[in-house]
Amino acid sequence: MRRLASAGAVLLAAALVVPASAAGEARATAFSVKAPAEVRTAPGAPWKPLKMNAVLPGGASVRTRAGGSVSVVFDRRLGGLAHLTENTSVEFLKSPDHLHLRSGTLFLVMEEEGPAAEQGATSAGLTVLTPDVRVHMGSGGCGIEASPRGTEIKVYGGRADVRPEGAAKRQARSMNAVDEGFKFFSGPAGKAPENGFERLRAADYADWQRWIRTWYEKKDDFEADVHEKDVARRKAVQKEET
Repeated sequence: MRRLASAGAVLLAAALVVPASAAGEARATAFSVKAPAEVRTAPGAPWKPLKMNAVLPGGASVRTRAGGSVSVVFDRRLGGLAHLTENTSVEFLKSPDHLHLRSGTLFLVMEEEGPAAEQGATSAGLTVLTPDVRVHMGSGGCGIEASPRGTEIKVYGGRADVRPEGAAKRQARSMNAVDEGFKFFSGPAGKAPENGFERLRAADYADWQRWIRTWYEKKDDFEADVHEKDVARRKAVQKEET
């Protein structure tokens, strides 16, 4: 069973994941919403309060205000997740597992499929575009912050692949692999390069640890509820057959 490790030690439980091909068409769904959080279904459409279980099609945008947050899942077993912290703006691109982070901070969690993980295989993963870079997370967990000063990626588990985006793409075509325990900063396109790697420090884990504990509690509750309903359904079927 795959676990994401945080500084010094918080281990995160993983669960079985149904890949998109087995779970039906992949789609982004609002699993957890804390107001204020708003959605608009297409560019130019009015902003409306975001509700739990809302499906987020390509072209939809979500934004949170101070104190708000949203967790978006990409499969029915909650194996792929993007969490918008407060004051964050995201657009969901044509493919549901591709996001454009305009500003703010995202946490990504992408878990490996149970049986396939033993063979070294992972699911397709999640891709996030910012004005500066394109970040792909195949499996593991990371935080991505986009601001006028550039984009910072902190990897808490697994590895994130980072490529230049926008104007910076014409200046450099190389990919940076950011491994667990490191962070990478990419300065804004068109300005003097400010790219650089650093090891994560204890303070870099604080927000991640606080959120990830809460997330896995919600996920455990969800899976327990699904299991209880499945047991009740099977008992009802057995009762009808006897």
